[in-house]
Amino acid sequence: MALPFSQAVDLTNCDREPIHIPGSIQPHGAMLVLCPDSFTTLYASENLREMTGFPGPIIRGLPLTEIVGEKQAHDIRNTAAKSGGGEIAGVELGMMLAQGETPIDVIIHRYKDRVFVEFERSTED
Repeated sequence: MALPFSQAVDLTNCDREPIHIPGSIQPHGAMLVLCPDSFTTLYASENLREMTGFPGPIIRGLPLTEIVGEKQAHDIRNTAAKSGGGEIAGVELGMMLAQGETPIDVIIHRYKDRVFVEFERSTED
C-alpha cells in the first residue's frame, strides 16, 4: 500500500512504503539475467549499456563475454558456480569491465535456472 502523496515517509510509516516496484531497477545499479548453461543474455535492464560501457544493443542471446570482456566473464562464471543458489550471492568488487571506465561491483546469484548479475559502480568506501 503506497502512502498518500501528502504524507511524508518517516520511521513511523516506512513499513507501509513499497520496497520493490515490479519491473524496475534501483537507479544506482543495472541487472543482467543470463542462461546458466551458455551465459548468454535472457534479459537486461535498460541502463545496462550505460553502466557497462557496451556500445551496441544488448539483445537476447548476446554472450556475456561481449558485454563485459573475456576475463571478466570468466570471473563471473566462477563466482556464479561458487554462489549458493538464491540464498548466497557471489561478489566481485572493483571489476574493470572491457569497455568500462570506472570500477564496478558485481553481485551474482542463481535462482530458478537463471543467473542474475547485478552491477553497481564501486565506491571508495
